[in-house]
Amino acid sequence: MTGSFPEIRVAALAQLLVDAGLDGELVVWERAGSRSSGSRSALPGAAAARWRGPCMWPAHYVVFDLVHADGADLTSWLYERRRAALEALFVDRRLEAPRTLCQLTTDPAVAWGWLEWTAAGSEGLGCKRLDGPYAGGTCCWAG
Repeated sequence: MTGSFPEIRVAALAQLLVDAGLDGELVVWERAGSRSSGSRSALPGAAAARWRGPCMWPAHYVVFDLVHADGADLTSWLYERRRAALEALFVDRRLEAPRTLCQLTTDPAVAWGWLEWTAAGSEGLGCKRLDGPYAGGTCCWAG
């Protein structure tokens, strides 16, 4: 995929996190009215379009968890603590696009609002327990 999305590779090398393990996913942002929505399903089309020439759809690595930092395995930490460390990492290292910090809310009304305006391409919402350790592959999607 790095051939199709060179901006992700360039950012990874420019903003290299030597001792950090990030959990996230590659997302292509699409315009939906006046807002942008992320879509994993748009990746194949965006990748194919990029082989034919420049593509107008920017790709981002949306980060939603921090599993390793400064020589420490953080998977036993509760998500609330890992999230605070992830937010601090974005601030301290001045991480920017195409790395994107995943939005977070504990308010169901806000989450439902996100689903209302992302119907044009978002698969849904990722849910994690604030009081749970890391469990790869167990993020649920509601959409």
